[in-house]
Amino acid sequence: ASWELASRVRDANVLWSGRTDGPHTDVLPHDRTALSGVARVMGYPAGSGAAFEEEYLRAARRARAVVERVFYG
Repeated sequence: ASWELASRVRDANVLWSGRTDGPHTDVLPHDRTALSGVARVMGYPAGSGAAFEEEYLRAARRARAVVERVFYG
């Protein structure tokens, strides 16, 4: 599920920014306007960039914990 979310976020970043290469496609935007735009592309309501960011970061933390547990004990 986390991999799919990360892939969808990458796709939304490309659609919002118009950039298909570089590090910008693999990270959430720092700019709040851009973050809200990516959130809108992901299907979130207007003004929910912070909620989108928190959901993504929560999923990333869970995925990291699983990797740590499975691969490093």
